[in-house]
Amino acid sequence: MTFVNQIKKNANRLWHIARVKQLVRDSLPAGPMTLITVAQIECPDETCPGPATQITIQGPDALGHVITIHLAIEDVTSADLAAVQLK
Repeated sequence: MTFVNQIKKNANRLWHIARVKQLVRDSLPAGPMTLITVAQIECPDETCPGPATQITIQGPDALGHVITIHLAIEDVTSADLAAVQLK
């Protein structure tokens, strides 16, 4: 892979991470002091053959929530987040 293609791939991934973070802020009760991290991981479920998106939500009250959506970052939509129940 050429250097330019690697930069394009990284920029695309960062754009999708920022997009999913904004979807979380829009879809869930996440205030401005909430830390949101988004990462693409290998799906831990054996029935899910592809990548998964792991979203960590850390509020100012130090209570954290981890959400795993069994889709690649670029495929996550607001409907996927709407279906999530925080525990």
